[in-house]
Amino acid sequence: MLSFFCREVAPIWFASHLSLDFRQRPHDFTVFNWVAQVLKQMDEWVSDSVLTLLFALWERRNMWCFEGRWYPYDMVLARATSLDMVEVAVVGGGTHGPARRRGMAESAHRVWKPPDPGKIKVNVDAAFPVGSLMGFGFIARNSRGQVLATAAARWPRASSVAVVEGMALHWALQLSLDLGFFEVVVEIDNQLVVKAWKSYGRQCSYLASVVSDCFNISSAFHSFNLSHVLRSSNMEADYLANFALTNYCFVGLEEYPWFSRYSFLRFGNS
Repeated sequence: MLSFFCREVAPIWFASHLSLDFRQRPHDFTVFNWVAQVLKQMDEWVSDSVLTLLFALWERRNMWCFEGRWYPYDMVLARATSLDMVEVAVVGGGTHGPARRRGMAESAHRVWKPPDPGKIKVNVDAAFPVGSLMGFGFIARNSRGQVLATAAARWPRASSVAVVEGMALHWALQLSLDLGFFEVVVEIDNQLVVKAWKSYGRQCSYLASVVSDCFNISSAFHSFNLSHVLRSSNMEADYLANFALTNYCFVGLEEYPWFSRYSFLRFGNS
């Protein structure tokens, strides 16, 4: 039961891309039955996410109990994401041939991949719960996976989800230039924004107007590319965007953001 409900673990489930809030569990809830129901759904992505996060939590517990090392929340979530491909191979151990290779290839798209040497990969996301605010998250890493910068910002919310994501991209591009990043690969998990980018000049909408501004900003880069990724490959940016909604805004250089261990607890109280 501690894998779900204790104050050190419940916020991790909520901050994950599953966004599970176990405070709302029914009175007859049991971990065994819940995991069994997840597996019965035959949804590879959900099953994979649950099992890898359970493993990462257990690994964190063992590190603390036997080595005295305490992993912060963001490292636990990153560890779970890095296990996706391995877990698909294990769960699908009875599958061979093209089906198994296809499953592993699909899983590979869920894991963050470093950019080519000399490039900087920027992941950006937006959070927009019911209310008047929207949060933006930004993380930039080099080809070795080293964090060069992180940022979180909060703004009055726009009316359209797609426009919110477009504004997050606009913010990320301007921030990248301000930080001196000129060889940039940007990843975002909203397909509408990427489609609007690819059809630049052929649409007339609020989103197209925002994307047009982004397109103009991109001309200042020496090298630029925009692509779509699954949310599970954009986890850190997603967390930072949610963090901005209920905490402070910041720009940090060359490190993962420093958060109190209890920063995540505030997500469960919204």
